[in-house]
Amino acid sequence: MFTQLMTRTTYSLLNSLVDIPTYVARAKKEKATALGIMDKGVLHGAIEFYKACRKEKIKPIIGVTLEYFSAEVNKNFTLSLIAKNNLGYQQMMKLSSQQKIKEQIQLADILPHLEHLAVIFDEGSELFFYARENFQHLGVWLKQFSEEIDQYVGISANIEPYLFNVIEQLQLRPLALREVLYFEPEEVRSLQVARAILSQEVLEPASMEVFGESSYLNNAKTTELFEKQGLFSALENLEKLVEEIQLDIPLHQTLLPHFPLKSEENAREYLEQLAFSKLEYIVPNATKEYHERLKMELDIIHEMGFDDYFLIVWDLLRFAHEEHIFTGSGRGSAAGSLVAYVLEITGVDPIRYDLLFERFLNKERYTMPDIDIDIPDDKREELLRYVAEKYGRKHVAQIATFQTLGAKQALRDVTRVFGLSMRESDEWSRAVGSEFKITLQSAYDKSKRLRDLVEKNTRNTLIFAIAKRLEGVPRNVSTHAAGVVMSDKNLFDLIPLQTGSETIYLTQFDMYGVEDVGLLKMDFLGLKNLKIIADALRSILKTYKENLNIKTINFLDEKTLELFRKGNTTGIFQFESLGIRQVLRKVSPDTIEDIAAVNALYRPGPMQNIDHFAARKHGRETIVYPDERLAPILQNTYGVLVYQEQVMQALVEMAGFTLGEADIVRRAIGKKKRDVIDTERQNFLTGAMKNGVAENVAEEVYDYIEKFANYGFNRSHAFAYSFVAYQMAYLKVHYSGAFFQSLMHSNRGSKRKIREYVGEAKRYGVESLLPDINQSQYSFRLLSPNEIQFGFSEIKGLRSDFIREVLAERQQAGAFRSVDDFLLRIPKKYLTDENMESLIYSGTFDKLEQNRQKLLIEVKRKIEKIKLFGGMDDLFWQYEVKEEAMPDFSPEIRLEKEEETLGIFLSNHPTELLTRLRKEKKTKAINEVFIGDVVRMIVQVKSVKEIRTKKNEAMAFIEAQDTTGEIEVTIFPKIYRKVYPLLEKGMILYIEGKGAENKFSQGVQVLADNIQNAHEMEQNIPTENLFLRVLDEEKIPQLKEELLQFSGNIPVILVVGETRNTIALNERFSVKKSLELEEKLSISLGSESFAFVERK
Repeated sequence: MFTQLMTRTTYSLLNSLVDIPTYVARAKKEKATALGIMDKGVLHGAIEFYKACRKEKIKPIIGVTLEYFSAEVNKNFTLSLIAKNNLGYQQMMKLSSQQKIKEQIQLADILPHLEHLAVIFDEGSELFFYARENFQHLGVWLKQFSEEIDQYVGISANIEPYLFNVIEQLQLRPLALREVLYFEPEEVRSLQVARAILSQEVLEPASMEVFGESSYLNNAKTTELFEKQGLFSALENLEKLVEEIQLDIPLHQTLLPHFPLKSEENAREYLEQLAFSKLEYIVPNATKEYHERLKMELDIIHEMGFDDYFLIVWDLLRFAHEEHIFTGSGRGSAAGSLVAYVLEITGVDPIRYDLLFERFLNKERYTMPDIDIDIPDDKREELLRYVAEKYGRKHVAQIATFQTLGAKQALRDVTRVFGLSMRESDEWSRAVGSEFKITLQSAYDKSKRLRDLVEKNTRNTLIFAIAKRLEGVPRNVSTHAAGVVMSDKNLFDLIPLQTGSETIYLTQFDMYGVEDVGLLKMDFLGLKNLKIIADALRSILKTYKENLNIKTINFLDEKTLELFRKGNTTGIFQFESLGIRQVLRKVSPDTIEDIAAVNALYRPGPMQNIDHFAARKHGRETIVYPDERLAPILQNTYGVLVYQEQVMQALVEMAGFTLGEADIVRRAIGKKKRDVIDTERQNFLTGAMKNGVAENVAEEVYDYIEKFANYGFNRSHAFAYSFVAYQMAYLKVHYSGAFFQSLMHSNRGSKRKIREYVGEAKRYGVESLLPDINQSQYSFRLLSPNEIQFGFSEIKGLRSDFIREVLAERQQAGAFRSVDDFLLRIPKKYLTDENMESLIYSGTFDKLEQNRQKLLIEVKRKIEKIKLFGGMDDLFWQYEVKEEAMPDFSPEIRLEKEEETLGIFLSNHPTELLTRLRKEKKTKAINEVFIGDVVRMIVQVKSVKEIRTKKNEAMAFIEAQDTTGEIEVTIFPKIYRKVYPLLEKGMILYIEGKGAENKFSQGVQVLADNIQNAHEMEQNIPTENLFLRVLDEEKIPQLKEELLQFSGNIPVILVVGETRNTIALNERFSVKKSLELEEKLSISLGSESFAFVERK
C-alpha cells in the first residue's frame, strides 16, 4: 500500500498550498496509518506536523529535499532525505541548517551526514541527469555513496521505461513517490500565481494550467496508479521503509542554560548571596517582611531549578546598566518577584505595591519562567551581541515568525501577477475596507462595492478566487520582534537554524516549535518609548545640566498627576489613545494605583467596570463588597475586581487556598476549564465554611469571582507599564523640551505625529524652529530647554546622502558664511533645483537671506554659473550674478511652501494669527477635543466632501486642521444650507459644536452647530469694554432700553452699588461707540460714571 511521503507544505514558501492541519485531517479521514512531509530545504513545519500526527495516532515521517551545486556540470541538483530515527532527524536538522546558512552547499558537504537517513535520488538528482545525459559516468558518481547508506531511487507512476531499466540494471531500489503541492487539481492556478508572487513575474490567465497533476490523492488511488504500471517493487520498498522508520522526537525537554561560574561555586549559593547583598542597596533598612519574602522566593526558584536562569537574566541587565542602556520597569508577572526587583531586573517594589510572586512562579504549577527584558529599540542588537559573545554563537538564536498573506496583501500580490496597475490594485484594496484583520469572505459579505468588482468580469472573479485561496498562506520568514532562545547545548543538535543577523542565527521553528522542544524562550523587546526616555535623559544632562535619575522620581508629583487627570497624555506610553484619555478624565487619578487601574480596565471586557470604578471613587456610588473579608483586597479598586492577583487573594482569604492553588483556579477560570472550575467551587465552599463563611455567602463570592476573574488583568504588568507611562509624563511636565525633542525624533517621518507633537509642545511653552543650515542636525535638536530645531531629515525631498554631506562639510570646514559659500562647498551633484527649492521653501537659509523668492531665483542662476565654470572660485566671483531687488513671497505662499516641504505650518499657522478670537471664545485645540465636550475651535479647511441624505438633502464632512492635528467635522443639512459658501479648502473657520465618536476612525469628530468666517469674527471683536457706574439698581432696566438704541459689538459691564459688584450684560446690549451714546450716558449717569476701557 502506498504512503504519501513527498508532500511539500506551505512552509516551502509560496511553492505549495498544503497546510499541515488540513493535510493531517484528510489523512485521518482516509484512515492513513503513516504520513510524510518533505519541504524544500527547510524543516519549519516538522514539530507542528509531528504533533498533529501523534495526536491522530498516525506515524509521522519527516523528510527534506536539499539543493546542492555540482561544479562538475555547473548545475544545481536535489537530494531527498528521510529521518529513520532520532539520530537521522538530528543529521537532517544539521544538513537543513547548513543549506540555509551557507550561500551554497555541495554534495561533499552532505555525504558525511547520511547515517540513519533514507537517501532518495529524486527526479532532480544527479542520478537522473547522468542517466539521461552521460550514462557512462553514472556508476562513477554513485561510488561516492557508501554501501552502508540506505539508498533509493524515487520514481513516479509514469516513469520512463528507459529510466526504470537503468535503475534495475544498477541494482538500485525504486521507491514509489508522488509529489503533492495542493489538495485539488484546479488549485494548480493558485499555485502558479503563488510562485509568480515569489519570482515577481506577470502571468497571462490564458496560459495558466487549469488542472494539475500534483493534487492530493488517497493512498488506494495512488497504489492503483503504480500497480497499473507494474511497479510493484517500488511499492514494496516503500512499505518496508515506512515500517523501518521509528521517529520519536523528544518534546518538552528541560533544556535550561547554565550560568558560567567558577568550579567551586554553585548557582544556588551565588544567587542567594547576590540577592541578599543587593537587598540592602535597593531597599535600605529592609524590614523582616522583605527578608522573609526574599528567602521564600529563592527557595522556590531553587526547587524549580531556575537559579541559573535568574543569574543569566541578572547578568544581561547588569551589562545593560554598565553600558548605560536604559531598561524598563519590567513586563508581565515577573514584576511580582522581589528577587527580580533587588537584582534590578524589574523596577517595581512588589511588597510596596502588593504584587504576588505566585502569579509569576508557582511550584504547584510547573511552567517555565518568563522574564521579558524591555530595552530601547536601538539597543537590542547591542544586547544580542553580548549574549552571542558570552555564551557562544551556537548557543543563542533569534526566533523566526511567518508573515502570512492577509486579505489586502493577497489581493495586492495577485493583482500584480495579473498585470493590473497600481490604481486598479488600490481599487480592490478600497473595496475591501479598513476593518482590522478582515477576511476576504467577510469583506465580500459586507461590501457591495467588492461584490460588484468581483462580478464585473471573469478576470476579476478569478483574481478574487485565487486571492481567497492564498489568504493565510505563509509568504516569508521574518524575525520575531523579541524572542530569543538560549541553551548551554549546541543549538545545531536541538533545532534547525538559518541565517539571521550578522551576529546571531535565526531558528527555523517559530516560538511554538521552540517551546515544544523544551528550549527556554526569552523576550528582548525593543521599545520605542524607552528610547524616548533614554534620549530625553541625555538631553537633560546636556542642555539642563542635570543628571536626573528617573527611577527615583516622586510618584506623588502633583503636576504629573494633574496631567493624567486632565487626559493630557499625548505622547505617553499606553495612555495616548482618545478612549483612554476620556477614561482618565472620568476617573481623575490621584495616585499611581489609580493610573495602573485605568491601564488594567481599559481593555475589552473590563471596560464595563469603568463607570462603576469612577463613580465609586468619586462617591457617586456606594462601595459594596461581596463579603467584608474582601474589603482589604478590593479597597484600592473601590470594591471592583480589577486584577488577577485579587482573585488569588480572595481565594486565599475566604477559603484558605494557598497562593499556588489559587493561581491554578485563576488560570482555569481564564481558560474556561469547566471541569476544574466546578471541582474548585466545591473546594472553595468547603474551605470557606471551615472559615465560618455561610454557604450562601460563599456561593455568591465564588459566582462573583468566576464572573470577573476572566476579565482580571495582571497587576504586576499594569504597574510595570504604568511606571514607564508615569516617567514619561513626569518628563513631559518638568522637562518639556527634552521630552518633546526625543518624542519627535522617535517619530520622525510621520508628518501627522510631528504636527500633533509640535502643537502639544507649544502648549508646554516649547517652540519648534525652522531648519537652519548652520544649526540643524540630521534629526530634531534641543537648542535650549524651550526650543527644538527641526532636522534636515524632516525636509521633504532631501536624500540622506546629501544630508550627510552637508553635515560632514560643516563639521570639517565650519559654518556656511553665506548661501554662496554653501553653493561652492557642496559637491555639484547635489546642486539640483529640487534640493535647493526644498531648503529655501523650508526656511533653512532664512538666517543668511530672509527673502526666499529672491534667493530662489538667484540660486538657480548661480548654480548654472558654478556648473559652467566647474566650481572655480575666482571665475565664479568674477562673473558673479548681479543681484536684483524683488519682493519676497507673500506670507500665504511662504506658509504654503513651508507646509509642502515640512508637512507642517511651522513659522506660523493661519489659525494662530487670530489671537483675539481665540481669547474671546476660549477655543480648544483639536487635540483637546473629547467625546461629549462642547467645542469651540478655530480650524483651517483641508478638504470638503458633500453627500446627499436619504431625503436627498445636501450635507457635508470637512477635514479640518490646526497646529495640533486634524479632525472631521460633520455638517448636517440645516447648518449646511446656511454655511456652504464658506466651505472651501484653505478657509479659516470658527466652529461651535459637540465632540462625538467617529465610528469609522474610532476617534472623535465634531458635530457642528455654528460655523462662521473666523477672519470676519476677528475683525469684529471689540478692543474696548464700556464700564457703567450704577448707584441705583432700579435704573438698570431703563438703562438697558437706552443701550439698545446704540447696538454694536462693545461689551457693557455694570459696576453696581456701593459694593461695586460687576455685572456683564448680555451681548444684545453691546454698543457702538459714538458721541450720541456718550451724551446720552452723561445725562443718564453723569459724565464721571462711564468709561471705555481697553481690553487686555
